Amino acid sequence: MAFWSRNGKSIVPRLLPRWGVRGSLFAAFTVIAGMAIVISAGAGLVLGHLGGAMASLSGQTIPGLVASLGLSAQGAALAAQGPGLLASPSEDALNERARKMKDTQQGTAQKLAEISDLGADPAVVAALRETVKNIDEATQSLASAARERLTLAAEHDKQYEGLRAAQTAFAAAGAPVMMDAQTRINAILGSASLSADDANDAAQTVLQLSNVIASGNLAAADLIAGLSANNSDQLDDIQKEFKQAAGRVRSNLDLLPDNQGAKSLRGVAEKLLAFGTGKSGVFNLRQKELDGFDYGQTVLDETRKLNVGLDIGVQQLVDAVRKSTDAATAAARQEISAATMAMLGLGVLTLIGSALFVWRYVGANILKRIGGLQRSMQRLSSGDLETDIVGSKQRDEIAAMADALEVFRDSMIRARALAAAQDEDRVAKNERASRIEAKIAEFEATVRSALGNLQGSANSMQ
Repeated sequence: MAFWSRNGKSIVPRLLPRWGVRGSLFAAFTVIAGMAIVISAGAGLVLGHLGGAMASLSGQTIPGLVASLGLSAQGAALAAQGPGLLASPSEDALNERARKMKDTQQGTAQKLAEISDLGADPAVVAALRETVKNIDEATQSLASAARERLTLAAEHDKQYEGLRAAQTAFAAAGAPVMMDAQTRINAILGSASLSADDANDAAQTVLQLSNVIASGNLAAADLIAGLSANNSDQLDDIQKEFKQAAGRVRSNLDLLPDNQGAKSLRGVAEKLLAFGTGKSGVFNLRQKELDGFDYGQTVLDETRKLNVGLDIGVQQLVDAVRKSTDAATAAARQEISAATMAMLGLGVLTLIGSALFVWRYVGANILKRIGGLQRSMQRLSSGDLETDIVGSKQRDEIAAMADALEVFRDSMIRARALAAAQDEDRVAKNERASRIEAKIAEFEATVRSALGNLQGSANSMQ
């Protein structure tokens, strides 16, 4: 696509002179547009081929990747919901969390079915289904452990409230008995006929009551501590202390006098101590709570292991789909790269051809001639009417402009010559008028001189 001959002269003017500037430019731009159409057609073919590849990606590979990532998210959601299910604060919350976890498991099963339909590895899918099934069973165990924990927590609160009431009743029953014993010993000590045996018995009664009250309060504290024991060993130690305190309470109660106050105190003391014995006692209840907590943690750990296995299986699926996607993407990139190089080659050729056209035709022909006309017009505007108007063998718009400029220059030359002639005539007229004015002035001077002489003679005669 060359625009010059062997001698270096442009051949475009010889090829396209009869078209004019507009026709030549239109033809050149038509060629450029044709090259652009060719490039677009090639790009369309490449895009069509890529469209088929992308259809495969969007129809199977990408949905498989999306489904695998969705399955991974479902697995993460299952793993996150387990601790919340076990720690449900109420039956309603437990049912709601169990329902959400069930929905998540159903979503996981649906994702597995979708992945299987998209052609995933059957062995991996089967292993994942088995894992999901095991997670469902573990979830049911978690729900059972959570319900048992809620039941024990309700019993815990009930026992605590009963224990506080029994402790209050014990303290209320012990106060009047102690006051009576202190009143009796004071009366004995203040009696006129003081009896050492009576005083000793009264002192023993006060001491025994003090032991009963102190040991009873210690037993109550052990019961309360037992309800919050952190492990079985700590619970056993607290239970031993309780039994020792309960033994001291009973032994000192047996030593008290057989009266109504002692009987009343014995009754409330036995009610208090009953909280530490039996299947429904504080210590057995707390042991059940600890066992339930350990069982729940065991099930939760098993659920976490299953979720880890699910995550590993899902990751295998994701990796497989990603490899397939990467392979398809790499092939598409290679095709795009080859097509891009071809389009760039055509584009570079078009650019070079356009640049050569602009350089050899637009620059060397049109712009050069327009530049010459511009310089001629500038000289003409500055008054240089001797400037040459560069002509052209081409009969186009620029040649017409040059002819018009030449006519304009000739008109200016003729106008200048006419103006010069008019100036010369005006100068001659001015000179002639000056001479006439000089003659008139000379005549006026002669007349004035004669009149002056005549006036002088007249004066002399007088």
